[in-house]
Amino acid sequence: MEESLHLVPRPRTVERRAGSWALAPHTLICLAAGADDDDLFAARQLQAEIAQATGLTLAIERQLRPHQRQDTIILLRAERDRAIFPPADFGWEPPAQALPDQAYQLTISAQGAVVVAESAAGLFYGVQTLRQLVRLHAPALPQVYIDDRPALAERGVMLDVCRAKVPTLATLLELVEKLSFFKINQFQMHNEQAFYFPHHPDIGANGARLTNEEILELDAHCRRHHIELVPNLQSFGHMQNILSLPQYRHLAETEMCWSIAPTEEGYRFLDELYGDFLPAFSSRQLNINCDETYDLGQGRSEARCAQIGPGRLYLEHILRVRELAARHGKRLQMWGDILLQHPEVIDDLPQDITLLDWHYEAEETYPSVALFAQQGRRFLVCPGTSSWNTLFPRIDNANSNIRTLAREGAAHGA
Repeated sequence: MEESLHLVPRPRTVERRAGSWALAPHTLICLAAGADDDDLFAARQLQAEIAQATGLTLAIERQLRPHQRQDTIILLRAERDRAIFPPADFGWEPPAQALPDQAYQLTISAQGAVVVAESAAGLFYGVQTLRQLVRLHAPALPQVYIDDRPALAERGVMLDVCRAKVPTLATLLELVEKLSFFKINQFQMHNEQAFYFPHHPDIGANGARLTNEEILELDAHCRRHHIELVPNLQSFGHMQNILSLPQYRHLAETEMCWSIAPTEEGYRFLDELYGDFLPAFSSRQLNINCDETYDLGQGRSEARCAQIGPGRLYLEHILRVRELAARHGKRLQMWGDILLQHPEVIDDLPQDITLLDWHYEAEETYPSVALFAQQGRRFLVCPGTSSWNTLFPRIDNANSNIRTLAREGAAHGA
């Protein structure tokens, strides 16, 4: 019966119960005395949602000795707060065992609503589900019991901002709010030149650029919404917008100016970019991309490629970039397409690198998912929206691609 509630993403367990419970002017949003700022932020989100849907501005209270049992919305951490809001008195079902991170339970009864979690993220996600119910059904909310936890621990969106489409900060802040509403917990902006690098101000000077201060504000906004803002910067191929500038052309592998050559001068350059870029991000990860290195071994690295082979040459670059990122306290994410062409080097990659398995066409299965899983790699599956090189997005292809790859990722521990 959960389909009739229209919740996105669909919760793991939904038990629809008879009747409804109506919000009223005297309804209270209740937190325990030990509630932290994360809990209060979630409560204020819910308060604003209810006000927009019903015109009611409900009071929020931190309580040590609750004074109202009927018509309450209680947001609690099960172990921390159960003595203040006993299950028998406030109509919630204690979990049989501790709820994992990001998990929550939501109960709406004739008495009111209760969101139960152990973690700040779990409570936040329970509130997002309750917000969806308010938006769809207020003022009379359906009585329901929901037990939910994610099939994929990391659920991200990557937005391309380096192809002449740089959003304003206001747009990005709004986007973060929308993503978190649907329980997305990672956000990246695919970047090459759309950032102001103080030590290389010519990069991106002919277009819009994000600044360090804007990233700081966006990063803080993401953290409030339980989203990790992962820095993303091209670090091998796809660097044409930088390498085609006259002052950087000598760093390119070939005259294509597509990939940076794996040279000492190139690594000093990347280190300077990282030094300008990475301090703005609180995330401990960095997506270096490193996909589609079409011209590797065809120019400045030709002799080295002939000596050790293209797979080993690629691996050498990843290991050097890993050292650069580690200076800034970051561990790597990287696309997996080149590794799939040279599987003999996968075992030599450090285990702290996360592989991003991207496939953008609809297929019945994606064998690389099982390959990375069997090798014990930390990996994420990355389908696409099929919205490039086309007038309108190819919705059918995208839907099939996303569903199948997400399902296989969940089945193989992505």
